[in-house]
Amino acid sequence: MDSAIQPRTARRGDVPVLIEAKSAVDATSTNKRRKEEARKYSQLKAEFGSDVKYIMLLCGYFEAGYLGGY
Repeated sequence: MDSAIQPRTARRGDVPVLIEAKSAVDATSTNKRRKEEARKYSQLKAEFGSDVKYIMLLCGYFEAGYLGGY
């Protein structure tokens, strides 16, 4: 994670918003990381529950398929 921000309205035990920044210059580097990022998100959900807030800032060359075709 690049940053963890605890909202002002958070209660004791709330998980902070987790932010990660990613950049890529070509499709090869994004394809290698795609499974890694999916595994990381699955681990976060397993650890903190399905309400975990995970934000990825994507910069550079990312095809639509990187986000599941959207």
